[in-house]
Amino acid sequence: IGLTAGATALSSIAALAAVLTTGIEKAGAVLSLVILPLSIPVMIFGAGYCREVSVLWQPNLAFMLGFSVLMLPIMCLAGAYSIRASN
Repeated sequence: IGLTAGATALSSIAALAAVLTTGIEKAGAVLSLVILPLSIPVMIFGAGYCREVSVLWQPNLAFMLGFSVLMLPIMCLAGAYSIRASN
């Protein structure tokens, strides 16, 4: 469950970064400003969840699941906007 929540959150962050940097010539600074602040908390809470595996439902897992649920519609809206802007 923890791996699924963390992988979904990190995949959503990567897709959002790819959508935001489409068509930008100097995307390196934008990538670091988008990916780092979003991915570091997911990694910290994921490591905290892996440290205490004796309890299944923890606040760390709740954060990762909530972040995944929050990022999915944001990623879809950003992707739609990127497609609309590229045309």
